[in-house]
Amino acid sequence: MSFMESSEIYGFGSAFTISDKARDIDLLIVHKSTDFASCLFAITCKQRLIASVFDAHITMLSENEEKHCDFIETAQALRLGTIFKDSFDTDLTNLVTALRELRRS
Repeated sequence: MSFMESSEIYGFGSAFTISDKARDIDLLIVHKSTDFASCLFAITCKQRLIASVFDAHITMLSENEEKHCDFIETAQALRLGTIFKDSFDTDLTNLVTALRELRRS
């Protein structure tokens, strides 16, 4: 079974609750599995997000790890979008633009 590599991006922490007090942006990358391709894609997402988002702190979890930890619910994380391998640059640009708008508000 093949699928298109993708990662879901979530935001959590003070930047998403009390933005005037936020000093950093906490992001969560949730990738499909722990196989090599999925992990490599998530690492690429993390590298590009770090290069594009000032003061980003990024956590990566596979879908199973996230379910086990219930991280999204516990951290009250907000889904920001999806980065797909086939539209990586466009998806990343849209996400970074949305995060910059968040910081201005």
